[in-house]
Amino acid sequence: MPLIPQERAQWHRPRKRVYRINSYRVHENRRNTVTLSNALCYHNSMSLLTFQDHFVHRVWGGNTLADRYDKALPDEVIGEAWLISDHHSHSSVVNRGPHEGRSLQELLKTESGILGTRCELTRHGRFPLLLKILDCNDKLSVQVHPDDEHAYHLEEQDVGKTESWHLLDATDGAELFCGLPRAYSENDIRAAIREDNFADVLNRFPAKPNATVFVEAGTVHAIGEGCLIAEIQRNSDLTYRMSDWGRRDAKGNRRELHIEKALRVINRPNVHDGYEPSLQYPAADALITVHCACKYFATEELTVQGSYTEARRGSTPHIFLSKGGDLTIGVEGDTVAISPGEAALVTADEEAISVSGTGTALMYYVPDVDVDIVEPLLQAGHPIADIQKLLH
Repeated sequence: MPLIPQERAQWHRPRKRVYRINSYRVHENRRNTVTLSNALCYHNSMSLLTFQDHFVHRVWGGNTLADRYDKALPDEVIGEAWLISDHHSHSSVVNRGPHEGRSLQELLKTESGILGTRCELTRHGRFPLLLKILDCNDKLSVQVHPDDEHAYHLEEQDVGKTESWHLLDATDGAELFCGLPRAYSENDIRAAIREDNFADVLNRFPAKPNATVFVEAGTVHAIGEGCLIAEIQRNSDLTYRMSDWGRRDAKGNRRELHIEKALRVINRPNVHDGYEPSLQYPAADALITVHCACKYFATEELTVQGSYTEARRGSTPHIFLSKGGDLTIGVEGDTVAISPGEAALVTADEEAISVSGTGTALMYYVPDVDVDIVEPLLQAGHPIADIQKLLH
């Protein structure tokens, strides 16, 4: 039987071709080897999932999640709303449709087609991404997250943690802290920690609503009070605190620091360039802003006036988080409206996603950097040097 190409190679770099044999899809890689994609052979689509929020107590939290998004918070200080999670401490529970009441972990074990061809489970068999909203009513500790190698050698029960922040809002005077302005010796860092002024040596910059910051594992960082942040991250809750601003609890106790682990995992030099430059390109009835991309996730912003369709052909799940407006996410046979502060997961086995209405949503997925990021930005006229600043 002859193979019939379904899409042509693009001008920037040869695109993987997709063929159809009977009802199955076959992929041709850049070495022209044709392989059957198991993730695309299933006809029972999970499609469109939404989940119950999970709220996490943090000493630096507040009440913004209730005030801004009308979320029903428990009677304690809440710093984080986990919107989509498959962490060992909490796996999100579906709140609608035929899978209502089932956890994301359960679905990953029993259902096919969620991950697609690019997205892989963690070494612990978990969904690789975690989406949360941070309500930073007070400063977060000065901290650092390990990468995979350090997490493994330190015998942690999580993978490494790289993350991206998108500022949903910030009060006047709010600040972010990322990286060190020069090389500091281990002795210099220890001395600054002992004197409770380590935060003073960090790079700091004003918190700007609608801006994005990429935080690679190993980067020393902190978030100042007054920030509301959407954070996409690898599925990890590993944090090594280096300084906590001299903070004490109601009993006069300080939180535990993790100095030795932190000194093992920080990048040297600890460089950070501040905000991502963010580049835009037009799409039908939409504008797409690319904020940043790495091998683990891309952070994009979708501004819609009408109806936008995204065709992915089973490559990756997509996560949508509404920032504002009235938006409806649709797949074949199902739709769901998401209000600001609400998220939806479209599984990889859904071939086309529609976003309709008038509003803005953050969109996260596992990218093919050449095809999903570089090509559309080049076609929109952005210089390659500018595009490379978004890639990590």
